[in-house]
Amino acid sequence: MKNRSCDSQTKQLQPIPQCIECLLSLVRDATAMASNGNPRLMEQMESEAKGLFDRVKDLNWTSPRIANMLFNRIREVTGNTDPYREFKAREMAQAKKIFERIQGRLPRDLKGRVRTAVAGNSFDFFKDPDTLYEDIFRFATGADAYAYDHTDRLAAFLESDKTKILYVTDNAGEIYFDQPLFFWLKMKQKAPVLVVKGGPALNDLTRADLEGAGLAPHFGAVEDTGADGAGIDWDRVSDAFLDRVQAADLVISKGMANFETIFPEALACPVLFLFRVKCAPIQDFISAPIHTGVILWKDPAVT
Repeated sequence: MKNRSCDSQTKQLQPIPQCIECLLSLVRDATAMASNGNPRLMEQMESEAKGLFDRVKDLNWTSPRIANMLFNRIREVTGNTDPYREFKAREMAQAKKIFERIQGRLPRDLKGRVRTAVAGNSFDFFKDPDTLYEDIFRFATGADAYAYDHTDRLAAFLESDKTKILYVTDNAGEIYFDQPLFFWLKMKQKAPVLVVKGGPALNDLTRADLEGAGLAPHFGAVEDTGADGAGIDWDRVSDAFLDRVQAADLVISKGMANFETIFPEALACPVLFLFRVKCAPIQDFISAPIHTGVILWKDPAVT
């Protein structure tokens, strides 16, 4: 299965019943964190979420778009602009410990560094640290299955004279596992730019999170999307971010929400998607079994 092509290039990934249950779970968790478990607000937000699902069921909205509307409403109702702030700090601290523990055992070639980035997308704050360590190590070394592995396409790109790379980050704790690949890109005389969210977006990485962990100087060029929210909200991102995408030679996209919102776009440059399949809708969309890793290259749009 390693070098299959994805036949979903023209399909749109739309919410289905499994997505609704996942979104409701997100609403419960986010409201609980934002309101210190206020039962009245939790009941109110669950009711509002169900009403929103009914209103948009025929509008072909993506799950990240719905999640962003709900998250914004939770912040408005609770007055908490960043409910995941403390969660992210704890997640990053735990991720750092696991990365430092595993770092000496990680493969150092390009394939190993790409797989380490995918392994970061396996990070689950709620898992036992020893179990999490083994899960990440298996993904980083390729012991666990990969539905797609287009590392060869990235290797070919790195041999070209193209240099402008946007590295679009995902959850806060993953950033430690992104470092080996990001630094490899710099070593290959490329010009990678780390892209974070423009504001609090669930537990996604922001500039404040990066600076709070003391990591910003390690990456050098750091930009943001100009918008908060899961994935990429193309209607709200900044002109500066759109200009960077337009000028990019390659976009590297981490995580499923970024995949859901970037994959349907007809970008002028190729995109390398790195994530772990975590739900049935994504499994069905790209024919990749749940729990497998994905290193998926999408060619640029033909103009």
